[in-house]
Amino acid sequence: CSDRAKAADDFDARLDYAEREFDLLRLKDDAVLARERERELNQRNIQSQRLMLSELAMLLVLGGFFVLQRRSNRRLRTTLGLLRESEARAHDLLNLSAGFVFLHDIHGQLMLVNPAAALALGHPVEELVGRSLKDFQSWGGSPTFADYLERVL
Repeated sequence: CSDRAKAADDFDARLDYAEREFDLLRLKDDAVLARERERELNQRNIQSQRLMLSELAMLLVLGGFFVLQRRSNRRLRTTLGLLRESEARAHDLLNLSAGFVFLHDIHGQLMLVNPAAALALGHPVEELVGRSLKDFQSWGGSPTFADYLERVL
């Protein structure tokens, strides 16, 4: 009976040792998994921080472009207003001028005629715009007019 008791105690001791060794291996594996999870979590955190920084940089760049666009639009509106004023003054000067003033394109078509030139030609301004300068030339001036248009071009 004492051999049996010794064998049982020995078996219990070996079983207890095996269970502790198994627990130790399980704890080591858990520690390895915990380190891997921590490393992965750190990498994800670093990636998240980089992504947030790049998003912030993108927002700053877009904000800068927005500010520049608004400033550019303001300048453009101011410039267009000044241009309209200038055109209105030029148009008033053109209409009030006693000299014969007209503007034509590279084909000789009238684009603008002042009232003094229209009066001299005997037609209203509206009838003259769009007509060709050839309509108001004598027959002998055509080669000279063609040369003039070539120089203008």
